[in-house]
Amino acid sequence: MTTQQQDDTSVDERLMNAGLVVDKSARLDKTLRNAFCSIIGNKYAAVLADGRSAEWLIKKCRDVLEAHREITGEHRANIQLALDACKSANDQRNDLLYGHRRAAGAASRQHCTTKTTGCKPHAESETWPADKIHELADEFCEADAKLFCAMKNAVSPEVMVIGEALAWERRRERGAPC
Repeated sequence: MTTQQQDDTSVDERLMNAGLVVDKSARLDKTLRNAFCSIIGNKYAAVLADGRSAEWLIKKCRDVLEAHREITGEHRANIQLALDACKSANDQRNDLLYGHRRAAGAASRQHCTTKTTGCKPHAESETWPADKIHELADEFCEADAKLFCAMKNAVSPEVMVIGEALAWERRRERGAPC
C-alpha cells in the first residue's frame, strides 16, 4: 500500500468514526431531552427542551435535579454521575468537531485540534487518531446507557418517555402511526 493510499484510508477511518460520534451524540441528545422532561415530570417540558444543546440540557437537568425533592439519595447520585459522563463526552465531541484543526505533522496520518475559547486558542492541542475517535463514540454509548438506566431507576417507565408524549399526541391528531 502506498503512503497516499494509507493516508486516504486513515482519513476515511477518521471520517467514519467522526460520523459515529455525531450519530451517538444525537442519540444522547434524545436521552437528555427525555431526562430533562422526566425530572420535571411534565410533557410540556418538551417545549423547553426542543432544539436545546446538550450543554444546556445537562446544566438544566442538574439545576432541576438539585431542586427536586422526590428524587433523592442513590438515584440522585446516579443521575449526577451519568450527567458527568454526558458532559465529558460532549466536551470531547466539541473539541473534536469544533476545535481548530491542523495537521499533526507531515508524516502523520492524524490530525490535531487546538482548543479555543471564543477567538482565543489555548496552548494545548490534542491528536485524534481514528481509534481515539471511535473510543469517543463508545463513550457516548456508555453515557447514554448510564443516563437511561439512572433515570429508569429514579422514575416510572411512563415518566421515562414523557418528553415524547407531545410528539405522539401530535402524530395521533394527524392520523399518523405512533
